[in-house]
Amino acid sequence: MVGWTKTALWLVATMALASALFPKILDGDDPQTVALKKAYQSWNASRKVNHDVFIENTARRTKRDVSQQPLGNVNSACQLPGYTGQHCEFPICTEVGRNFTAPQVDNEATLESGQATDLSPISFVVDETIKAFSVHLATSQPCSPSVVIKSLAGAVIPFADQTLQDDQSVTVYANVPAGTYYIVPSSVNPIEPGFLMMYQVRSKTTLQINAGFVLWDSANKQPERSDFPSYRVYQHEMAVAVVKPHGLERPGSLSTISFYKDDQLISRPMPLQIRYGCSFEYYFESFFCRDTGSYILK
Repeated sequence: MVGWTKTALWLVATMALASALFPKILDGDDPQTVALKKAYQSWNASRKVNHDVFIENTARRTKRDVSQQPLGNVNSACQLPGYTGQHCEFPICTEVGRNFTAPQVDNEATLESGQATDLSPISFVVDETIKAFSVHLATSQPCSPSVVIKSLAGAVIPFADQTLQDDQSVTVYANVPAGTYYIVPSSVNPIEPGFLMMYQVRSKTTLQINAGFVLWDSANKQPERSDFPSYRVYQHEMAVAVVKPHGLERPGSLSTISFYKDDQLISRPMPLQIRYGCSFEYYFESFFCRDTGSYILK
């Protein structure tokens, strides 16, 4: 009995170590894929997800605050310096910033990614700008994974190319009409308990996103008007998240932002607001850094 217990504990420890190292970072992985894999390596399906971390830390500036200002006729346009809109709800940047790196044209990017514990279908959207895309699967077990793409009507979309290995696969699609589709993964060999699968949908796209944070502090009491973000926030500090899209065709727009920490969703999709005279024209003003670590904005 003691020997069996020791063996069981050794197996559990081995499985935990294997899961911590999944997905493997390969020599040919691009920086974006490496960053995603590092986040997924810290994934913990048993961790309790708190979706309401922002509730205790609401925005410091509200329409009620604006309405209490003695600015004359309430039916007139905004007269609060640095803001515009009927309720002074749109900030105007004090200075236009240029501290961002413009992405390369037609640079390949990850459109969708995630990690699963089974082979359930995964939905994703193809828009008019996507001429071709590839679906990448990586599994924690040598189950020979593969994938098919199906439309909402159940029609199978033919692939242009496919590469299969024991623990990964790459399937390429071209000239797929715009619409919503399902990734349907499968495996030649049965999957065992502890199975993990990482998936990526990658494509060349002209749409790229820059994002960062502007801190609330005594030196910057109107961070929603600052166009000089950084990639760092500090624990127990409030920050404004700002976003700049590149290659976004009008009348398209960004509407929401979600925050992930170590691949754990920590907020519901939050509405993005518009600001004027800024390189980073979208913002969300109530990000509160509760814990240290790496965050992903989506």
